[in-house]
Amino acid sequence: MLPQHPYLLIKPSNNGYGVFANKNFSAGEVICEFHGQLYSRETLPQPYDSVEDHYVQIGANLYMGPSGEVDDFFNHSCDPNAGLKITATKAVLVAIKDISPGQEILGTTPLLWMKMTGKRIAIVTLTTVAVKSKT
Repeated sequence: MLPQHPYLLIKPSNNGYGVFANKNFSAGEVICEFHGQLYSRETLPQPYDSVEDHYVQIGANLYMGPSGEVDDFFNHSCDPNAGLKITATKAVLVAIKDISPGQEILGTTPLLWMKMTGKRIAIVTLTTVAVKSKT
């Protein structure tokens, strides 16, 4: 059975399963926090497949493992409407565009996040972004 969430729906998408909004999200609004066990690069399960495995890099040598919850089902897009904001050991998915009910919530690559938000990249992987405010 798929995980349940009060305002996010997991259902089939073009990439297997995806997460869809069940309410309006405004740009800048927090969608959800990611959860999961923390791992160093050396302690990641082997063999490790960076495409198929649901691990989020949140530090230079720090990864968050799958939670078994809704945060394991977000997909990447070159036209994203959300991005991860990472601080220390916390990863929060934030809307970077307004999102309507029924719309799939899709994450961004680092370069698109930088272009859309004007924020500098601190740590990145293919499907996650960490940002620092301009100083």
